[in-house]
Amino acid sequence: MFLATTALSEFWDTRAPIVFLGPWCTLYTERHFWEHLDFRLAPNPWDDREKFRQAYQYCQDLYEELFRELGEFLNQVHGVKFGPRYWRILLGPWLRYFIDIYYDRYVCLQEAIRQWPHLDTWLLDEQDYRIPLDTDEFITLVMRGGADLYNLQLYSQILRGLGHTFPAKKIEKNISQLGEWHRYGKAARWKQWKEMAKGARKLIYRAAFSRGEAWLHYSALDSWQQVVRLALTPGFKGRFLLADDLPAWRGSLEEKAESRQALAHFSHQGDPFRKILLENLPRNFPKLYLEGFGPWRRRMLQAWGPKGLPKILVNSAGLWFDESAKLLAGEMTERGGKILSLQHGGGYGSARLVWPEKHEREISDRFACWGWAEQEKDPKLFNLASPKLVMRERKPGKSRKRRTILLVGNQFPRYLYRFQSYPIGSQLEQYIQDLLTFIEELGETGRRTTLYRGYPSEFGWHTNQRVRDHFSDLALDDYTQPFSSRIKEARLVVLDYPDTTLLEVMAANVPVVLFFDSRVWERREEAERYFDGLRQAGILQDTPGAAAGQVRKVYDWVDEWWFSNEVQAARWEFAQHFARSSRKWPREWVAWLRRELIGLGEGGQGSSPPG
Repeated sequence: MFLATTALSEFWDTRAPIVFLGPWCTLYTERHFWEHLDFRLAPNPWDDREKFRQAYQYCQDLYEELFRELGEFLNQVHGVKFGPRYWRILLGPWLRYFIDIYYDRYVCLQEAIRQWPHLDTWLLDEQDYRIPLDTDEFITLVMRGGADLYNLQLYSQILRGLGHTFPAKKIEKNISQLGEWHRYGKAARWKQWKEMAKGARKLIYRAAFSRGEAWLHYSALDSWQQVVRLALTPGFKGRFLLADDLPAWRGSLEEKAESRQALAHFSHQGDPFRKILLENLPRNFPKLYLEGFGPWRRRMLQAWGPKGLPKILVNSAGLWFDESAKLLAGEMTERGGKILSLQHGGGYGSARLVWPEKHEREISDRFACWGWAEQEKDPKLFNLASPKLVMRERKPGKSRKRRTILLVGNQFPRYLYRFQSYPIGSQLEQYIQDLLTFIEELGETGRRTTLYRGYPSEFGWHTNQRVRDHFSDLALDDYTQPFSSRIKEARLVVLDYPDTTLLEVMAANVPVVLFFDSRVWERREEAERYFDGLRQAGILQDTPGAAAGQVRKVYDWVDEWWFSNEVQAARWEFAQHFARSSRKWPREWVAWLRRELIGLGEGGQGSSPPG
């Protein structure tokens, strides 16, 4: 038996029966090649939900242990004395991603070898290994451009660490040319408008946010209209940070062999996975945090000028992949500054396992929620109206004037990139199958009025192509209109996942039917009653067939159904808890920022960097 770990068919031996490690190996567009092979698919170890939850906790515990050790190591290497919070901000996102990803690959390989002990495979030649620059490049390599080759690198490292001596092969293609990162197209006029507006928006931002002790990262607001509204609100003083204000590292970095090898000298005591992970740390640790940290930090501190750093930094998921913003946040917290984080999307407060929320809450002094703050008993949390959810609410009688059923889908990377309560591995094939089942059950009449809007990036799943191949009578969205415009045009929205889009639709009071597999989209106990309310009102259905039946049932009298007392009560309760919005959000924000600045006291922080 031959083990195929990725979709790179150059690394398959088709002369032998094949075990595909997961559905990420079998691309839909290449089915003409692999469907005729003698193959079987390795089972998904994460179908065992208890095992999945244990993996989440194991990775969390290992992360807490290693990030402190790595922080001490980096302090020594770089001659600084930063505290754990500094390194959690800077290094934490990469380290937790890396542990989750490596552990998934390790367990999948171990399970396949246990079931087929005499497997053969081909490894990637070590000369083709690549060390990522930073967190963003690491995640890009894992799940976007070059995903198959980079994951082959990770599988090869682990198999070698397990003591296997499988033959190695070199690859001729460049890693940046492999994999698929589907960048959805905009209409030509939309592209032109964006380019023309870019310069104007910069001028607006510079004028609107020119001074102040509170700096707002560009992730905090979604549009220039929101920027203008906040800037014109009496009492607001702040600075808006564009990406250009936080320039990324440019230039090459030579590897420092001595420092990298020192990474491998951490204690290997513990389980076999920890040993393999640490042995391969020198081959995976991002260059920016080791070789690039000194010159990068000096350059950034010089760029911020003599006036020093802000007292407050406001962001919305801006401290994951923006390395310069992370460095800014780390430096200002060392001086007593505050990080104020805003909820970015759905899942926070409702999903059972969602470590991005955990990380953002840990690094922040205050965390703004969309309504669920009291649920968690965490003094850092508070409720704040979200401008993202401010939409004109649908009124009775408006839906019947429209015809379109807007079917909105989601998509996820083929390779697991974090343990979280959503579909992974073979569960993603089932997710796509549920979508196709819904469309089939909708019937020809329903399909003729349906517009399918999938996720812009397909990550190699080719969902749009699958939908097109099965249902030629269904229209596919061309993404020339933003989602907010599409829901305004829709008579009814259908969602197959309980995430951000659900909150937007609920806030807009647009009729919606929802279905998802609750076994993988696990909810917190505190959130269940809100979803039960949706179920009792007929909004949430438990199967794709039941959802299609509900759409057929209410389509002709959608206003009567949606604006009934029972449905509106369930929607209002859900929206108040998970999708809080207000047209007066700028005043609320100004008052909030003023309170936070007062809370800092007169001392603030100095402007001279430590270390």
